[in-house]
Amino acid sequence: MRKFLFNLFTNTLRVVFGAVVVASLIILFLVFLDFSRVEPHLYPLQLIKREPYRVGEGVWLGGYFLNEEFVRFLKRHRIRTVVTLLDPDMYHERSLISEEKKVLRRHGIRVVVVPLKPFYRDPKRISRIRSIIRRGRAVYIHSYLGRVRVKYVEEAIRGE
Repeated sequence: MRKFLFNLFTNTLRVVFGAVVVASLIILFLVFLDFSRVEPHLYPLQLIKREPYRVGEGVWLGGYFLNEEFVRFLKRHRIRTVVTLLDPDMYHERSLISEEKKVLRRHGIRVVVVPLKPFYRDPKRISRIRSIIRRGRAVYIHSYLGRVRVKYVEEAIRGE
């Protein structure tokens, strides 16, 4: 019995140590690499992003996309303002915001950053988004996957 418990303990330590090493490598990967360069190649994430969908006259919600097809989508629907819910306090999202601003400004599209924390509804920021929508121009609002933070905005829009 003692040998069994010792083996169980040592195997558990190995698993925990391995998990700490993997987590450390992921953190180093995100800190030292520009996530905006790596992000398009992370196919599992690309597959679960929510495609743009319309929730009102000129109001579109969805995930983070930054490619020529997305720019054509914005132009086709005459969207001149993109509201990003990405949070610059999160290192990997900071590089995505920077890249998005650079690319979309070249196409004459305004980018407004209204950061929302995942799983936290901030009434002040939601009201700021509402005021942007009320201006009457077509707008695309997105978070990274287009699921949690965008859902808060959708509930606020539909709740009016």
